[in-house]
Amino acid sequence: MDKTLRALYSGEIRPCEKAYPTDEVYRELAEQFEAQRAELVKLLDEKGAFLLTELLELHMEMCTYTDVEDFISGFRLGARIVLEILDN
Repeated sequence: MDKTLRALYSGEIRPCEKAYPTDEVYRELAEQFEAQRAELVKLLDEKGAFLLTELLELHMEMCTYTDVEDFISGFRLGARIVLEILDN
């Protein structure tokens, strides 16, 4: 019954190391993003390219933060569902 909790505790399950999607849709979006980023960098001077890189890195940090909050929210929702099931 506590197999998953033990695996989580021992590090066998590491939610923070989730893999990025490998499906075709995600790959196409990532390729489009990189192509547009590279095209934009060509149009910018050195300072503009630096600012763009800084902006994208800040955005990545924001996404990481929201990923953590989404994980916590999802975990809580799952726990509430389980509690409701056990209560009935």
